Amino acid sequence: MTPDDELLFEDAGLTAPRGQSKRSAQAPSRKASEDGPASHVTLTDPYVVILASAGTGKTFQLTNRYLTLLRSGSPERILASTFTRKAAGEILDRILVRLASAIVEARELSRLQQFVGHPEVTREECLTLLQQLTRQLHRVQISTLDALFSKLASSHTFELGFPPGWRLIEEVESARLIDQAIESVLRQAGRQDARRLMHLLSKGENSRRVHDLVRETVQTFSAPYLLTTEADWNRIPDLPVLNELELSGAIAAFESTQSNDKRVMNAITKNQEQARTGDWEGFIASGVPLRLVRGDATYYNKPLPTDVVAAYMPLVEHAKALFYKIWASQTRGTWETLDRVYRELSRLKNEERLLDFGDVSRRLAERIADRSVHEVNFRLDADLDHLLLDEFQDTSLIQWQILRPFAEVTTSEPNKSFFCVGDRKQAIYGWRGGEAAIFDTIQKEFPQLASRPLDTSRRSSAPVIEAVNQTFFTLRGTNAFDTLSNGISSWCEAFPSHDTALKEMPGYVQLEVADTPPVDLSQPNARPSKSELTDLVLERTADRIAEYARQAPSATIAVLFRGNASIRLLANKLRQRQLEFSEEGGTLIADSAAVQLLLSLLKIADHPGDRVARFHVATSPLAEIHQLGRWDDDTAAMTVSQHLRSRLLSDGYQSTLQRWVLQLGDAVTEHDRSRLRQLIELAEGYQVTTRPRDFIKLVETRKVENTTPARIQLMTVHKSKGLQFDVVFLSDLDTSLTQAPKYLTAKSSDAAPPDRVLVYRAKDLREILPPELQEAYEQTQITELTGNLCVLYVAMTRAVHALHMVLPAKDSNSIPKSLAGLLLSGLGSGQPATPLTTLYECGDPHWYKQCPALQQPAPVVKHNHRVTSITFAPLTGGRRRGMERVTPSRLADKATHVKLAAILQKRPLSGAGRGTLFHAWLEQIPWIEDMKLPETALREIATSIAPASLDIDACVKQFRTLLQRPEIAKVLSRTTYHTVDELPFSSVIKAELARDRLEPELFQELRFSVIDSGQSIQGTIDRLILLRCDGQVVAAEILDFKTDTMLKDDDGSLHDLIAAYRDQMRAYARAVGLMYRLPPDRISTRLVLLSTGKVVDVGSDSSK
Repeated sequence: MTPDDELLFEDAGLTAPRGQSKRSAQAPSRKASEDGPASHVTLTDPYVVILASAGTGKTFQLTNRYLTLLRSGSPERILASTFTRKAAGEILDRILVRLASAIVEARELSRLQQFVGHPEVTREECLTLLQQLTRQLHRVQISTLDALFSKLASSHTFELGFPPGWRLIEEVESARLIDQAIESVLRQAGRQDARRLMHLLSKGENSRRVHDLVRETVQTFSAPYLLTTEADWNRIPDLPVLNELELSGAIAAFESTQSNDKRVMNAITKNQEQARTGDWEGFIASGVPLRLVRGDATYYNKPLPTDVVAAYMPLVEHAKALFYKIWASQTRGTWETLDRVYRELSRLKNEERLLDFGDVSRRLAERIADRSVHEVNFRLDADLDHLLLDEFQDTSLIQWQILRPFAEVTTSEPNKSFFCVGDRKQAIYGWRGGEAAIFDTIQKEFPQLASRPLDTSRRSSAPVIEAVNQTFFTLRGTNAFDTLSNGISSWCEAFPSHDTALKEMPGYVQLEVADTPPVDLSQPNARPSKSELTDLVLERTADRIAEYARQAPSATIAVLFRGNASIRLLANKLRQRQLEFSEEGGTLIADSAAVQLLLSLLKIADHPGDRVARFHVATSPLAEIHQLGRWDDDTAAMTVSQHLRSRLLSDGYQSTLQRWVLQLGDAVTEHDRSRLRQLIELAEGYQVTTRPRDFIKLVETRKVENTTPARIQLMTVHKSKGLQFDVVFLSDLDTSLTQAPKYLTAKSSDAAPPDRVLVYRAKDLREILPPELQEAYEQTQITELTGNLCVLYVAMTRAVHALHMVLPAKDSNSIPKSLAGLLLSGLGSGQPATPLTTLYECGDPHWYKQCPALQQPAPVVKHNHRVTSITFAPLTGGRRRGMERVTPSRLADKATHVKLAAILQKRPLSGAGRGTLFHAWLEQIPWIEDMKLPETALREIATSIAPASLDIDACVKQFRTLLQRPEIAKVLSRTTYHTVDELPFSSVIKAELARDRLEPELFQELRFSVIDSGQSIQGTIDRLILLRCDGQVVAAEILDFKTDTMLKDDDGSLHDLIAAYRDQMRAYARAVGLMYRLPPDRISTRLVLLSTGKVVDVGSDSSK
């Protein structure tokens, strides 16, 4: 057991944490679980915060805690939450694997016994716990916070005011609704108001479309808007300005001002011109006026004459007031725009019953405090006695507001526990709302929490840890970064000394400088551009990677970037060196010809008039399969579109795309196969209620990670969180520590939401603001600065053996305010970045020679590119996402006893094509009396959809014969439905309907979707005839065309066939009854058997 572990799991006899008795510090055993008795396990720290530095085993500690608690209770009472599904899966996997390993290996059992409390866990208990977990996986509460909040929202839909049947919005739907909301807001605003908003949002620059400008405003300012109130955007004081007469007098007095000091006079002359022309922003932004705003009446260290100050002050106050008004108007206009858009967006979402994770979290945060935790647990069907929070430094204010009541209960009531783990040094998700300050303040809010630091790495070699320590220790007290120095020093002062448990593991760290481009003799004084220097850094990196690929081919290598821009550039250089790699930053999958073909099918499904998509499919290997032989055939395109949409609706996107991929067969490349797998993964879980065009947009815009296994990986630092690699390269270090933001925020305390918001203006203008608003500049800057320090720390600590940092060459000795500057100062001792020099190194550059396994050739991974199609048994109960969908046609697929002869009867291979063709022909016949379907029309339809093997002449003849059958002709005739004599209604219904003349209304291929008893019934009815009397629907007939082969004069086969389709037809009848408010006895359901020309009633257990 390590010292850090001993801090968490001590003997029962040791002293409990401060303020807790031994009795209250124990988690007593709960009643026996369904799988066996629980152990009485001692938990010495029921309330604990783990301060876990990078690589110190926080997941190990969390799984220790979980297993200890599991020994005393049920998994449904333990909530373990993290931020990504991958991390949640890793936690669950680790728990299951540790239990399984302890069952089969004595060494693993002995190791587990050290960390899961007393009494010692036995092999039998491990087996019981594993059985308990695997049998109750649906009750295990290991998930992301978003998943937890969605579950909370689903169980409190009414109380939260959400629309019934709501679901989470897809990314493309969100973008569509935002655009709709913006368009609606602009229509309502009118031209004049829209111009005013544009002027405010663009700061007077009217060079862009209003819609684009508003969309950018929504994207940029949504985060502060959703955390603040209108008052927080109205903090700039409204100062009085001079009226026209007062202003003229003040300018006149200023015009007469003189000074014997030449420099003062030059400043006065310049300011006089600005006052005359009304350039008040230029007037107050620098020089004497700015000094006077600060309260400084000196200029070049000399006091200004009293008369000069007196002449300046009225204009200075006027300019300041004008500037305040302009700044306040821009800030207020931004809030007004956001508020209008979000109100309209909320309305649109409510109409479509859509919510995003932000909607769910905010509503829960607003209303969760109104309900007791025990009541919430009751709704969740689980008593949450134990709370385990992972990556706590990334928790947002809203998320903590939801979790706080659970924390209060689990830290105050007996037999409960609280555990959170995190590291403020790894708080790199501030841009998405993470608030690391919560991690610092939680112990003040809950003083009963014990704090346990973990600073001994179990990942990195000694050279890596030494470089990390030196970097941040050296930066303590730095003054090399001007106004940023205090923030850097403060962050580093809190940096704890790191150690490693792997002191004997070989390793190496190098900080080197790349080359510079050749000197252009025609321009000897020209300086290389930033892009040229970046290119040489990437060249150096690619060369180093190639060396490792030769010397240590089994080593895992990661190149970490701040953003995605440089990933593509390095990828090209690695391809030139014929190195295999994967891009974790994500790429668009629409660069595949096969994916483009499937997107064309989706475009036809969305809009059959898309002739480009039709041409693409008609000239592809899928043309015959999807019966689109001619791209210019509108009728065939409509038929194909309806069929595709029906498939998407009934089967979902993933299953439908899998079927299309299988249809492509071997007509794809290796690259296509990879992209098709990614396409199917993208379709997994996609909501079928959205339009095909939304999914198409998703595919065309969503970057998908390349999951092809590769030893070399290119990714952002954010993507690398939680990962480790044998070798890490940092080559994107020329990133500024702070950049001009879009907005400024300030808050009264660290763990509070912003209470001051301003649109950004030049940094030089901040001194014009009141002190409480100047804080917004300082707080915004320190937030970005600390985020970049965290990024550097996370990047450096991903390395196991070796860390290589490559800097761009620099021709001056000044320290840049960038990540490169931090390394120059921290590791390079302030040396200049001279080309091709090593500024720092530690360890053995040939470290890999001590690792024989890494020098072995990398194992060849064989990929199985076959797309496996899995059909699951129907879901009859349990949990499901959204409302259960019922497709009537699928009900006919359930197990039904049918005579084998009916299945084995010989029939032409073209039978399916014949049935499809007859269906298409019947769609062209509204009423047989009005039929105008010449043979040329029949042949044209056949040519467009029938397979080549089908005998069209014979089909035309058979179809004509079919229409002459009395039973077929009757159901296609309008006359039949003027009375109910020929319809299979009861005598009572017939008597009721015989009193008046009926008017039939026909619907063909009617698509429907209705909700019945919590189920969504969706499908397509071949032929629906509504019978109206005085405009009111009084009865209906449902006809379904069937091409099943029937044995001649076989009543048994007919009976079985009717039984097979009865549930489907009943579902149709239920839907029609709901749509038109008809009772079941007024709805006739009949099958039209095209193979025999018979029409049979399925409304009862006997045919008619």
